[in-house]
Amino acid sequence: MTPKKNLPERQKELQSLLATPAGRAELQALESRYSAAGGRPRPVGKSLITYILVYEREHGLIDSSLVSPAATEDRLAPRRQPSTVRRGSGGAAR
Repeated sequence: MTPKKNLPERQKELQSLLATPAGRAELQALESRYSAAGGRPRPVGKSLITYILVYEREHGLIDSSLVSPAATEDRLAPRRQPSTVRRGSGGAAR
């Protein structure tokens, strides 16, 4: 049994399928299968990839608790604090 992919890995995999006609057909086939199995069609105008990811997460097909190493590094990177702009009390500029 292969280990479950995490959410960012699966999202990248699905996005790469958009690049080819065969990949797009595969995504549409997944949408049809998931819609039939879940009884919930994709809302009009909503992302096909998001629809697939939500279905797979809800049905335990992907592991949303795992985070990719790159995402972990991004979260641990120090954040720069926004600078505070102080305004005078309404006097003329000097």
